[in-house]
Amino acid sequence: MEPLTQTRPLVFVTNGDPTFLSMVKELLEEEGYAAETMPLVDGPFAEIVRLQPALLIIDFPYREQPAWELIEQLDATPATCMLPIIATSTDPDNLAQFAARPMIRTSAEILLKPYDLDPLLALVTALVPVPSNQHDTVAQELHQAGEA
Repeated sequence: MEPLTQTRPLVFVTNGDPTFLSMVKELLEEEGYAAETMPLVDGPFAEIVRLQPALLIIDFPYREQPAWELIEQLDATPATCMLPIIATSTDPDNLAQFAARPMIRTSAEILLKPYDLDPLLALVTALVPVPSNQHDTVAQELHQAGEA
């Protein structure tokens, strides 16, 4: 069987809540995506460069610098400056500041927390659609994994 990240669009999620990371990873994988998660404090930049995901979901904690440092690194690096981003935060000022940044990337969306997972999934799907045949592949892989 081919590795999941080779057959599915990869979404990289960084957030400070391990429960949220686990829940989003499971949701994305059920919807046909490959998902990698990492706490923001672990410095995800090198992993993002290595994996070259199709989409980033970055949480901007209230008044914390690591998310802004990550954005600066992403913007300054040719291999990552065009990656689409969904920025989330409980702080509307953080999101307004993010939205006001001059960017060259193809897409940047914002989502104010708290939110249901449906709006997040709708943004993911709009930015990085899963090929229609992927849903069948995902069902087969999940079925095979259950038999193992």
